[in-house]
Amino acid sequence: MPVIFMILCFILILIVVIFISKWKINIQIVYRPSYLMLTIQVNWLFIRMVNKSIRLDHMQEDGQKDTFHTFFSQLQELYKMLPRINALVTTALQHIVIRNWKWYTEGGIGDAALTGMTAGGVWGIKGVITSWIMRKSKEDCRPDLQVKPLFQQSHFEMFFSCMVSTRITQAIHTVVQLLRILGSEKRKEKECK
Repeated sequence: MPVIFMILCFILILIVVIFISKWKINIQIVYRPSYLMLTIQVNWLFIRMVNKSIRLDHMQEDGQKDTFHTFFSQLQELYKMLPRINALVTTALQHIVIRNWKWYTEGGIGDAALTGMTAGGVWGIKGVITSWIMRKSKEDCRPDLQVKPLFQQSHFEMFFSCMVSTRITQAIHTVVQLLRILGSEKRKEKECK
């Protein structure tokens, strides 16, 4: 009987530790022409639970090279989706602590004057996106943003890395809230039809 009691106590303590300890998630995105790599690592205590790298090779369909210009067009598409994803992102970020934030970009359009103006625009956009995310989450770091203009080249590369931490109970609560939001959006879409 005491052995069973000890085993049950151990299991209970393990469950409590799992639910109250922090989980750290590292996300890294590397983008180069015809190359996209996403790496996700999940650590609990000092144990790496997930270490997954996904490489997505892609080519521009129209043969166009990746430049700051294509980056801006992709950001415009993201901006159009912003009202729909605002509630989702706000819900997802409210229980997350950002421990590390690095976002490096380099590129050019081929014309030095246009590249300089575009680099300034990229700085502004990255600053707005970063401050918006930091405001919605619990910030515990100083963001590292860099833009390197390539004045005589038509090229684009990006490196993004962040580390966040959360408790599993908060993650479960966030997932439930996200499912509620998605369910209510689907009901609204059906009512509109």
